[in-house]
Amino acid sequence: MALRTKAVLSSEKAKEFAKTFEQLIYRHSAWKVWQDFVDLCAISISNAVDKREAVWKTREKEFMSIRSSYTEDEFSVFVSLFSITIHALEDDPAQDFLGELYMKLNFGDGWKGQFFTPFHISEMMARITIGEKTQEEIKEKGYISVNDPACGSGCMLIAFAQAYKSEIKEAYHNSVLFVGQDIDPVVAKMCYIQLSLLGCAGYVAVGNSLTNPIEGNGMPADYDDTDIWFTPVYFSEVWTARRIINNCLA
Repeated sequence: MALRTKAVLSSEKAKEFAKTFEQLIYRHSAWKVWQDFVDLCAISISNAVDKREAVWKTREKEFMSIRSSYTEDEFSVFVSLFSITIHALEDDPAQDFLGELYMKLNFGDGWKGQFFTPFHISEMMARITIGEKTQEEIKEKGYISVNDPACGSGCMLIAFAQAYKSEIKEAYHNSVLFVGQDIDPVVAKMCYIQLSLLGCAGYVAVGNSLTNPIEGNGMPADYDDTDIWFTPVYFSEVWTARRIINNCLA
């Protein structure tokens, strides 16, 4: 069975991903495979660093449940897909790799009605927001925060990371807190995966930003909520120290 894309995939890695993905849709629906791919990757990243006991156990149980529905050969294809994603973002961090695939493989159309912002537009908007005040805030408290309350696959946040690196001329890993939220759990976890692989410190919440918004300048320390996904860099010594200080001042 071949995937039907609505446009030509823009990179060799995206084409490789789509071709590899096809190996899994003979016995399973394309949408189920995509959901399971996202969940497996997100849990693999999270459970390597996030040791909140209740959350870890819940996610591990979900991982094993998904894993049991595929054969050994099929599961190895998921590993290959994750590897392709890692290498794609290593080769070109200035892209919304999973978001492009999601849209061009037709997962956002139909009843969902999702249309992700093109990366070049997100990058232009990100560059506009960075200026002298950005540097002043960093000097004042050591970091800034950027929040996208409808983050989708993370295009705006990824674009901000790249624009920050270009405009401020320094790495964002220790000086920018990335916060995303989306009501759609699949795209929210896509955002989480990409922020994690790009070395962004922060978290992504699955939820309605109108009724239950996450504040971008906060650094939550103790959550048992499985709908909040913390990136690996968020657990670094720098950000751990900031959370301790933040909680002491709260």
